[in-house]
Amino acid sequence: MVINRTNVLRKVLPTSVLLYCIYEIACHQQAFTNNVEITVLQDFISPRREILSLTRPTEYFEPRYIYSDDLPAASITQLDLTCPNEQNNSQITFSDVLDNINELDDNAAKVICKLVIHDNELGDVYRNVIVSQHGGATRAAKLKSFTLKFVEGEERWRDLEMLVLKKDSSDKSGLRSKILFDAFKEVPSFNSLRTNFMELSVSIERTDGSVKNLDYGIYINFEPVNEGFVNRRNWRGHGKFNLYKLVHWDIEYDPRLLPNTDPEYNDTLFREVMDYEGNDGHNMLVEMMLAINKATDDELPDVLREWFDMDNLCTWVAITFAICGDWDHRGNNMALFTNDKLRKFYFQPWDYDKSLRTSVRHSRMDISMSPLNNHYLFRRILVSMPIEFMALVWDKVQLLTADGAPFSHESLKAKADEYALATAKYSDPNAVDARYVSRVKWQEHEDDFFGLLHNNPPHWNFNNEVPTSVSMNNGGKLRITDDSDIYTIKLKPALSPRGLEVEHQIVLHRDFDPVVTHWYHAPENIIYKSKFVNLGRVVGSIKARFSIGDEILSRCFNKMYSGCWVNIHSRDSEGRLGNYAARPMYLGAHKLHSSREDAINANVNDNTRDEGL
Repeated sequence: MVINRTNVLRKVLPTSVLLYCIYEIACHQQAFTNNVEITVLQDFISPRREILSLTRPTEYFEPRYIYSDDLPAASITQLDLTCPNEQNNSQITFSDVLDNINELDDNAAKVICKLVIHDNELGDVYRNVIVSQHGGATRAAKLKSFTLKFVEGEERWRDLEMLVLKKDSSDKSGLRSKILFDAFKEVPSFNSLRTNFMELSVSIERTDGSVKNLDYGIYINFEPVNEGFVNRRNWRGHGKFNLYKLVHWDIEYDPRLLPNTDPEYNDTLFREVMDYEGNDGHNMLVEMMLAINKATDDELPDVLREWFDMDNLCTWVAITFAICGDWDHRGNNMALFTNDKLRKFYFQPWDYDKSLRTSVRHSRMDISMSPLNNHYLFRRILVSMPIEFMALVWDKVQLLTADGAPFSHESLKAKADEYALATAKYSDPNAVDARYVSRVKWQEHEDDFFGLLHNNPPHWNFNNEVPTSVSMNNGGKLRITDDSDIYTIKLKPALSPRGLEVEHQIVLHRDFDPVVTHWYHAPENIIYKSKFVNLGRVVGSIKARFSIGDEILSRCFNKMYSGCWVNIHSRDSEGRLGNYAARPMYLGAHKLHSSREDAINANVNDNTRDEGL
């Protein structure tokens, strides 16, 4: 069903909070045309459909690649890298590569070095390689990650054209990614990457003839996701394939994504949304995007089956969120693959270093559909077929965690114990990894790792009983306006994974610590709560306008307080309370701000107000 309502919602809330209009920004067929005003939807839930047949895997996407070129899983390959102090005809040195910490410059600093791979089976292998830093945020780490690309014309090593050496300084065990990607190899319709342990030593040739030897410790070498990755699996189809590396794209219509035959096509703008390898026509990608965006709710299951392998899609959600609880897959760290024989898109696993672990800003409440609340495709699924999809995902969870399955305790523990024994010396107090990235023995991590492995699936079920979190002012430019006492917040409403209607209320509170507060934390110092209002089960963003009267404002601005937080809370039609917004807005100086700091800065420059923050 397409939203094309034109009535304006007016709901009078108690005291002096008035929520008086809601605007749909991105709604189905008109997601890429005009803004549309909508009212409360009473008939937005699609009829229930049986879609179990959608999970039959496409026969062509069988795991034909059996990783025959892999080294033994627990083996460690020694790398000796020798780099000149100065490259011929340039001033770029290995030190310049280390100093290249700007994650936006596309790894500009590169130096040609000599590499010796001490292969325990093939003997010593000699290559010339182009060395650059790998990754973005990791460039600030003391021990860098590197890409070692074989110079053009050099023979591949075990069919790899480059080595991608990753060292995740936030994973103090150094084993999580290796354990998981080896488990992925055993999962149908979920292609893994080749990984192996490598120890890196670097020798720097100085201009005075001396040599400086550096120990960089242990790395995990990841198979690069590129054209070679496709060739190794014989997935070129009839000759045209595409491997899209998503930056921040969630299948929603984007005017920069055009077929290259369109006069408006711009490859630079296209790559701002996603990088790609393979055919540059992009016809299938654009067709898929338009089909998903134009489909009505009743049509969506069939459209999904046409363009995605549902076995792969449900498996990706089950592993990424329900089992691994990874909190860095919300539109990035993923790839889509297709070719002209498949004519379907597959989610390709990529970068799971935030799995089976928690942080100050992330918790077990992330093990739900809330991390995907901003994702267009999954919002559409939660609107049109939540019960069916969630049931399919849960079937995958049970299948993958059963006794003897890839994510059973015994299967992962066998891998972890083997790798921990092989890499134990790198956790010794005097080892470079222990000194510079605080690596510790696996035994100090395994209780947390396996505790999360056991607890994540029950948390997934429990957390999805309630509505997802609410997203306010998500990313990009500041999307807030103010007009007198009327405020506007852009948000994506909560949705119920159980297919229920969801109501929302405005909450004003004083307590919020952006460093430690997460969206599951209920504020305690509450100033005011409005009545719950049904905003409808909408897919895109909406703008909620509300006014705050003087009596309530006086609770935010007085001798003790100089502002308060504006938040959104939800509950479903059966009374289950949902979560708060991850980033509430700050009401300071009688204007909405994205943070308290912005409010302070605005007030410093505002000469019309006497009181300071």
